[in-house]
Amino acid sequence: MFVFKAPSIYTGSCWRQSLGSELQGVSRVLVISDQTNAADKVSDSLCEYVSDLERHNPKSRLTLSNVRTSANKIHSFRPDAIVAIGGDLVMDTAKLTRALYEDPGKDFRPKPFKLERKYTLSKDRVKLICAPIASGAGSEVTPFATLSGEKGKHSNGARAVDYALIPDVVIVDDELAAGSESTTMIGLHALSRAIESYVSEYATEYTKGYSLRAARILFQNTLLHNNNASTMAGMASANAWNSRSDSIAFALHDLYRVPCWLTNAIVLPHVIHHTPFFEREYAELAVYCGLADPHSATAKDLVAGLQRLNRASGVPERLRSLSVFTENDFERIALLACYDSLQFGFILHAPSVDKFKQILVDSF
Repeated sequence: MFVFKAPSIYTGSCWRQSLGSELQGVSRVLVISDQTNAADKVSDSLCEYVSDLERHNPKSRLTLSNVRTSANKIHSFRPDAIVAIGGDLVMDTAKLTRALYEDPGKDFRPKPFKLERKYTLSKDRVKLICAPIASGAGSEVTPFATLSGEKGKHSNGARAVDYALIPDVVIVDDELAAGSESTTMIGLHALSRAIESYVSEYATEYTKGYSLRAARILFQNTLLHNNNASTMAGMASANAWNSRSDSIAFALHDLYRVPCWLTNAIVLPHVIHHTPFFEREYAELAVYCGLADPHSATAKDLVAGLQRLNRASGVPERLRSLSVFTENDFERIALLACYDSLQFGFILHAPSVDKFKQILVDSF
């Protein structure tokens, strides 16, 4: 039996009321945020509810040493709650910081075949409240966090996967996103997670509803900001998991600092081509997203829709256009991607280095 606590989610024009409700009886709050007007507004409002407030802006690179520094800094402050306000970097920083603060010896290295959905809550659990401003892939609701390698080093990053990372409360309020820059990455990364979670062997009728709805919204509004769709994609991938495209994206991010959203956008059409055993599911997605006729839909319709979206978004067609690696690097990339993917424990269609290499060849 899988056991984990899903976050409480507030949506709509709710951030003031939900913070007031969730922070009742709380006196010490650490705010982890980026430097935006929305983050300033929320931080200022928190003074109405708490007596002791400290704010922390994360480093631009999410390395394990930076997270440990953040955790050490708050050790003397000893907050009752952490409020994270920002994008994926802020969300991941807050999740990892809380985990290390509660368990300084926690190991986030990938554990192939060992992903468990059961964890023990600390007696002194610090409440984590996440309010995304520019959510890219629903990180505010996922048990994932991408750690970069230390500066000047390669292949020592990690995609941490641990259900202890899931926040307690999530606030999805478009008011916080008002005025923030709408970027392509907001939709394309979330879209890849919606599609991959839909075809996961661990998908259920519950997760598929999130996947479908998120995919349709994002196909229609990818260049617009939509926090709800990103959060739904995150909810789907948190429970059904996604791996192939995202594992390659993680590898290229760790080795060559290529943004995950960009790699996902380029690679996903080729992942679909190399997973023909999901033909029916891909066709269902194409129909639901308005890309194909229900009587003749195939996976090719979904691929064509993704390619049109990429062209409209200015995404290059091939990985070769990034000019950061060559064919000689495929083995190393495939090994790292496969190692990352193995921790999800897929059985029916287990990952392999050869499969990842073939996707890289076609994508290049």
